Formats: sequence, structure tokens, C-alpha cells
Amino acid sequence: MMSGIDEIENPLFLYLAGEFPIKDFEQWIYSTPQAEDYLGKSAYFELISFNFHQPAVDHELSKLIRKYVNPA
Repeated sequence: MMSGIDEIENPLFLYLAGEFPIKDFEQWIYSTPQAEDYLGKSAYFELISFNFHQPAVDHELSKLIRKYVNPA
């Protein structure tokens, strides 16, 4: 069973690894308000207000996520 932190970190890292489709990530972030506790209010707000339909969405979203988490 995953801990609360793992339930937040895993989707972020899976997305960065190219193993979590953007549509699924978008649904996940909207339906996971507890991500705000892990990421902080500012980061969570950036993610839920991110334009998931912009050009170069994968690059821009990866850049945004990497501002707040270190996949290493």
C-alpha cells in the first residue's frame, strides 16, 4: 500500500518519465486536492490553472513540475 506522499509523488514522477499520459495527469491533478499539501499552495495553483491544451504542453508541464519536485 502506498503512503500519502507516494500517492502524490508517483504520478508526478511517472509523468516526467513519460509513463503517465497528459490527459490522465490532468484528470489526476484536478481530482487530487491533497496534492496541495505536498506541493504547497502556489505550486498546486499553478498546476490546476495550467493550460493543458497549449502548444508544447509536455515540455511546459515538465518544466513546471520540475520547479517543484526533483526526480533524482
